Parts: sequence; structure tokens; C-alpha cells
Amino acid sequence: MSDRSPAYIASDVHLGAVPPEVEVAFRGWLEFVAGRSRHLVLNGDLFDFWFEYRTGFPPGHERVLETLRRVVDAGVTVDFFGGNHDWWGGRYLRDEIGLRLHFRPLRMEIAGRRAWIGHGDGEGPGDHGYKALSAVIRNPLFVAAFRSLPPAWGNRIAGRVTSTHGKWRPPQDREMANSERMRRWGTGVLRDDPSLELLATGHTHVPVLEEVGDDRWYVNTGDWVYHRSYLRLVPGESPEMFGWDGSPLEARETR
Repeated sequence: MSDRSPAYIASDVHLGAVPPEVEVAFRGWLEFVAGRSRHLVLNGDLFDFWFEYRTGFPPGHERVLETLRRVVDAGVTVDFFGGNHDWWGGRYLRDEIGLRLHFRPLRMEIAGRRAWIGHGDGEGPGDHGYKALSAVIRNPLFVAAFRSLPPAWGNRIAGRVTSTHGKWRPPQDREMANSERMRRWGTGVLRDDPSLELLATGHTHVPVLEEVGDDRWYVNTGDWVYHRSYLRLVPGESPEMFGWDGSPLEARETR
């Protein structure tokens, strides 16, 4: 594979809460990436709920985990950023599947670009309720207590609080407002830090691809709950957003 092989970024697949055909499509996309790329970023909320208990982890993901293992075995570096639904990855994803786990945003190089990559939850102004909740559920004492639960109990609690089932439709006013808030924050970071050439988020479920200055880009990779969207980065070329049917995705640029 040449040094100009593309890198790919996707987020917000929410496996476990989406219809089976979405998982089938996503596994097909992973196989597509494995044949073309050396670098894949899964930027949060791959799973609608993921937590590694003392005695196991949420069931039902065996096929996608096996596909991810094959992607890694094919020589693809897979960076997994924890999102607000699956921040609690651990040794299984790292040691058995081979993912590189990240629990906070990271500055890294991808496809020759200096990038800031993170799921986006809790970034920027506002959203104070979520920020307070996040501080609790990511606290080591809370995590240890939750890990002591039988997996069936933890899975049942997670299933009762998820809101993913309500997002199998075009983004609504609340999602668009959150997208605009994150867009303003992300483009501001890029304008304040000329060393960055790309800032990539997820979380809002609204795809955005916006140039900020000369070949510097803010991107939100949208989701697979409704859009099945992803970003392709080819060294030396402008980023492109696609839907998994292979056609360029008309990523909405909010102004």
C-alpha cells in the first residue's frame, strides 16, 4: 500500500441500539477500509454502551469485534476514542482486539495533517449539566462501583437511559443547535492555533465539513444512526465526506 493511502474517520455508530442492517453495513465498511488504508479513527460512540466488567462486557457485538480484529491483523492502525456512551473500554479492546484506546482528545498526525481529534462531548461553552454528569460517571470510584455490578444489571441500566432510539431521523432543532455550538467552538480553536490543520469531532450526529483559512478544516463526522457518514483523508488533498453508499455527502455547513 502506498504512502498516499487514505486515512478514515467515523463516529457515532451506536452499535446495540441501531437496526441490524446498520451493523451489517458498518462491518462492510470496515472491510472496505481494511483493503485501502493504514489508519482508521473511530471517534467515539462506536457502541451505544460499552463497559468492561470484572466478568465480561456487553453481549451482542461478537461479529463487529471479529471484523475489527481482522482490520487490525490486516495492518491497519485503529485509534478508538471513548465517547459519552463507550468511554469505559479496557484490556479486551486493547489486548484482544488490538485497538489503541484514548480517553481524552489527542493531538496527532493523520494523513500528513496535524490534527486535534476527540469525540467532542463536554468541549466548548455550555452543556453544564452533561459536564457535571460526566465528572461523576468517569470518576474512578463510580467506575469501580459500576464494575462490581452483574453485567446484566449494568446493561439494563444503560438501556433505560439511552436516547439513541429517537435519532433514526434527520437532525432536529436541538441537534442542529448543538452542532452549531460545537462548530463555533471548533472553528475558533483552529483560528487561535495555526499549528492545527484539522479538528475532528463527532457527538452531535450532524455532519459538517468546513474550511477555516487556507486548507485547514473543521469536521464533524456525523453518525451512522441516520447518515452513515465518514471522512476520507488523502495526503496532499482536501478532506472529503462520504455516505457509505459511496456518494459524496452534502455535509451541512451551518453559518
